[in-house]
Amino acid sequence: MEMRLKRLGQVTTGWINYYGIAKRLARLKETEGWIRRRIKSMYLETMEKDKYQI
Repeated sequence: MEMRLKRLGQVTTGWINYYGIAKRLARLKETEGWIRRRIKSMYLETMEKDKYQI
């Protein structure tokens, strides 16, 4: 029984770590998307300003 409880603890810890990482990765992808959109927006703003300068 002690061995089973130990193994169950290991498996449970593994699942918690796995899903914790997966949630962080999803959040990281959201953040990366926001950063990419912001950089693109800043780039386009710069291009617009350059286009209208004499």
